[in-house]
Amino acid sequence: MHNELLLHNLGLHGFIHLWGAAGSGKTLLSSLIAADASRHGFVEWINTDSKRAFVGLLKTNVQTLNGRMENIKVTMTNGSREAIDAVTRLPEIAEDGTVLCVIDSITRTLDMGREDPLLWGREFIEKVFPTLASFASVKSINVLVTSECRQIPGLGTVPVLHRTIAKWADHEIQVKRAGPKSRMNIIHSRYGEDEEFRIATICPLQDGSLVIADTHPVPVSGEV
Repeated sequence: MHNELLLHNLGLHGFIHLWGAAGSGKTLLSSLIAADASRHGFVEWINTDSKRAFVGLLKTNVQTLNGRMENIKVTMTNGSREAIDAVTRLPEIAEDGTVLCVIDSITRTLDMGREDPLLWGREFIEKVFPTLASFASVKSINVLVTSECRQIPGLGTVPVLHRTIAKWADHEIQVKRAGPKSRMNIIHSRYGEDEEFRIATICPLQDGSLVIADTHPVPVSGEV
């Protein structure tokens, strides 16, 4: 994986939706992908929850992969309005040579305080996603967005506005724990309700960096 982007090795490109339950490893995996991309060009990282814990993970993975922290620009936002502004300005502010944009998480651009879901979803649908999809397509830059999930009776863990996001995304992957006592995570690529493939496994190390393996798609059966 030294001469190609990790995303390429995973068979991923364009507009990528990454989701999973809280604590499943979404930000961990995003930091690994960003650290790898920093070896090849510039990375734009938009954080939408105002928490800087991920920066340490990012620095550790950059060091492990011999990346370049100076190639990663981190934008911290507070509230849905700042998040929307940061996302919609990406086409203007991204430097030449940018190879990856990460938005963690995209669902924080939603104003979930509104009572009517149609209202807090409208700007998300009409402004945020068209901007990101066009940016990924026209600029040929990989865009990785993570999303928060909700527990829905009868459905289990489901990403917020999942069907809407799926309409825009080129690829969709789910991260989940391999077992309750395991630090291993499994990355699933979901191509439809009836098709699911395990495309890789990742394991956090003691220093916070990650090891990734088994990058060959394997059909998954008997799992949600």
